[in-house]
Amino acid sequence: LKPRGLPFLEEAVRRLPRGRVVALGGIDAARLPEVVHSGAAGAAILGAVMGSEDPAEAAAAIVSARERAGEWSRP
Repeated sequence: LKPRGLPFLEEAVRRLPRGRVVALGGIDAARLPEVVHSGAAGAAILGAVMGSEDPAEAAAAIVSARERAGEWSRP
């Protein structure tokens, strides 16, 4: 599947029952705050960690971004 982006994710969150949408693909520390605020129930970040030159550093950046983003939005 081709990337659909944040607008598609937000539309899926609006249309599907609460807690049924998880963001997959292309989620890294820079994009995680948008995903958190989109209303998605979660995000898969495996590619960002395992595809990094330094997986530990990538994981730490994602944890930090998650903490700064605040609470998961619930539409």
